[in-house]
Amino acid sequence: MSNRFSSEDQRQTLKTMWRLLLRRTGLGLEEIAADITRLSKPCLSKAGSTHDDYFAPVDAVLDLELAAGDPLVTRALARAQGFRLVPMDATAQGLDMMRASTESTALLGDLSRDVLAAINDGRVTVVEREKLIGDLRVLMKHLNQWHDSLALGDSKVADIRKARGEGHAG
Repeated sequence: MSNRFSSEDQRQTLKTMWRLLLRRTGLGLEEIAADITRLSKPCLSKAGSTHDDYFAPVDAVLDLELAAGDPLVTRALARAQGFRLVPMDATAQGLDMMRASTESTALLGDLSRDVLAAINDGRVTVVEREKLIGDLRVLMKHLNQWHDSLALGDSKVADIRKARGEGHAG
């Protein structure tokens, strides 16, 4: 009886991901062995064999994942342990979107405060109307920039200071 923590299914998944990783490089085993990893052709094959308990060393996995542009084995390792591997820029994009949402809420709050001040006495003066139009213009510009960034797939979302015409965020 084995005292291993990983299951047979998890280990077979790693083998499958290794074989897929080899294919994703678009190279033959000889080229991979000679150009990408320190492993020999037999070791590359052995690491993907379902009949062998040999697994690829982590440096070879890293080399191939970088060459293939996809962390297949690393993602399978994370999943086997209950984690999800996500690109670092996805986290940054989420933070940018949250910041844009917070900034939009702040601009809407400014507009709401100015609306309440304007209607407090029962009439809206020309000065108050101009202030509201300015608040709306800034909010709409910010929302339009955010919309365009999302529509174009840009992870960088417009900064509130840019929408207000105050220059770039530092």
